[in-house]
Amino acid sequence: MSCLVTLESFRVYSGATISSEDGRITAIIEGVSDLVSRYTHRDFEFNAYDESFDIWDYDIDVVKVRNFPIVSVVGLTDDGNLIASSKYKIYKREGVIALKERTYISQYYRRDHFFTKGYQTVEVSYWGGHEIIPDSLQLAVKMASNRLYNEIGSEDMLSEKIGAYQYTKKTMSPEEFFTPTEKLILNLYKPIT
Repeated sequence: MSCLVTLESFRVYSGATISSEDGRITAIIEGVSDLVSRYTHRDFEFNAYDESFDIWDYDIDVVKVRNFPIVSVVGLTDDGNLIASSKYKIYKREGVIALKERTYISQYYRRDHFFTKGYQTVEVSYWGGHEIIPDSLQLAVKMASNRLYNEIGSEDMLSEKIGAYQYTKKTMSPEEFFTPTEKLILNLYKPIT
């Protein structure tokens, strides 16, 4: 995972001016960027991605990729059969691929307007992610990185013992690490399933 913010933009945000701290700051930004990826369950960088989908019902005609926005779809297959691009619509910003409008035959939908039910029957190859990381996402990363940068050495302790000195450091999951304000921003980038 690469950094979601640059060292220079973090320095401007935090007011950090000591260049000897650059290695530490970069490590913090990389760590926070990784936590953001884990918290949101996705990658943000523009890249080529492949995803497979389980279809658990007979009337599913939509899949949502994790690494939106979609820039372009290279291929969409259903049960090993390539689907022509004229048969589906891409909602790029939302990361949604939907089969085209259904038509009725008596009271039933036509069968070719749904994905095949089964384990990983739908596969998508696409280019997606952000070519430029959104400002709000960068802000959340800067906020969390700055908080961590200023708190190093003052981590919360779960317990401490004085005789034969011993302490237990609090452990945290990505969900516990971010503040409510940071979560508010990051939740905008979580895929909705």
